[in-house]
Amino acid sequence: MHMKEAVGVPHRHLANAIQYILDEKNNEEKTEHGLYVGGNAGYDSGEILKTFLDTKELFEKKNGRQGYHFVISFAPGEVKADEAYQITREFCEKYLGDSYDHVFAVHTDKKHMHAHIIFNSVNRIDGYKYRYNKGDWKKYIQPITDQLCIQHGISPLKFEEDKKIGVSYASWNEKKNKKIGWTRIIQADVDWAVNHSDTLPEFIDQMHRFGYQVKAGKSKKKNITYLTYIYTDDDGRQHRRRSYNMPQGYSPEDIAKRIKQKSGSRMYEEIADLLEKKHTSIPVEIVKNTGTYRRMYQAVSYYRLPNPYAVRSGVRKDILNIDRLIDEVKYIRDNALTSKNAIEEREARLESQIEVLTRKKWNIKDSQESLSNEQIRLLDRKRELENELSQNPDDDKFEKLQDELEEVMTLIPEEIASDEDAVMVSDRIKDLRRELRMVKRIKENETSKENLKEKDKERNAKWKITN
Repeated sequence: MHMKEAVGVPHRHLANAIQYILDEKNNEEKTEHGLYVGGNAGYDSGEILKTFLDTKELFEKKNGRQGYHFVISFAPGEVKADEAYQITREFCEKYLGDSYDHVFAVHTDKKHMHAHIIFNSVNRIDGYKYRYNKGDWKKYIQPITDQLCIQHGISPLKFEEDKKIGVSYASWNEKKNKKIGWTRIIQADVDWAVNHSDTLPEFIDQMHRFGYQVKAGKSKKKNITYLTYIYTDDDGRQHRRRSYNMPQGYSPEDIAKRIKQKSGSRMYEEIADLLEKKHTSIPVEIVKNTGTYRRMYQAVSYYRLPNPYAVRSGVRKDILNIDRLIDEVKYIRDNALTSKNAIEEREARLESQIEVLTRKKWNIKDSQESLSNEQIRLLDRKRELENELSQNPDDDKFEKLQDELEEVMTLIPEEIASDEDAVMVSDRIKDLRRELRMVKRIKENETSKENLKEKDKERNAKWKITN
């Protein structure tokens, strides 16, 4: 919520808001006599307001929007005042840092603990005015609050004025520059077999143990002999490469020479180095007992093992999808999904959110179909204003557009004005479905891990009986 410029005294609303959250009129009873007040702008309303105004004067931006007011609410009985204060302080440090003058106060007068945050509209470092655009909550604020929830083991924090439903996981990382494809995998497997063989028959045997067929052929058109390397993955798809379509060093003659000299490419070392670099960002202790981490670790360690062919055949697919596996491990870490119960709870929560949003989408569509011509005009104007705001106008124009948008929103039916249109809700549903697919994969990995444990127990039991 922003505080507009007041008539006569521009900062009047800002001053009133600061006094309210500090509860100075009631001897600061709501904040335990100032015990749960913090920030970087001062210790009482007068000093805090002066700090805000000094920043505005320094950058000659006394007019327009004066400040912003967030209210964060905690579930009843979930946190005590000390922890609410700590979480609010951490939020301000992460979101505002030293860039904005701010003050926060935890109020303890209600059943649910809640914190007020007021910050200046002018950045005290570069003088730019703060802008809250549509979608900023999801992109910038929610990730911070989610992280704080995990660290403190509490339910998701909620901004009281925010009506959004659900938490969407950010989509997959952009494709990495050095993406691993099947050509590089086949090249790496051949390189490994070459460097662990003393004869051509041994090389063929190593390739068979990897799960390859190696076929010799002759091209009349090219007048050369060649090898075809064929690998069939777990889904039954064949991946084949002919040596003349690969870099130099994979023809029958080159393979024989390389075996003898132990020379040539070592793509498996390149891939191993790349995988290890990707892996270093994961805090092992938190996630090492999960099935997803086990799969990722096998993929990363594959070409470092003395007998990589002894690892399950699906590991190559995991190498190809290493970025996705790493994202999944990070997701497990960020959402504390270290048990099957936690995974299932997350799965149920996402399914519920998708169901709610789907109903919401159809309600919006039904409401839009019943709009009058005037309401349709207002809805179109709303979208025009949102589009203009996204074009990064100057500060004065930005605030005028925001003010007109707020006025338009009051004239549109509440179920349309307070929510995104059906297209935006559909996009959020897609995000949640993507996240749900990830959770289901994580759950499947945990089930596979448990099945492997059971098989190991059975084998150990049989071994004890036979011995």
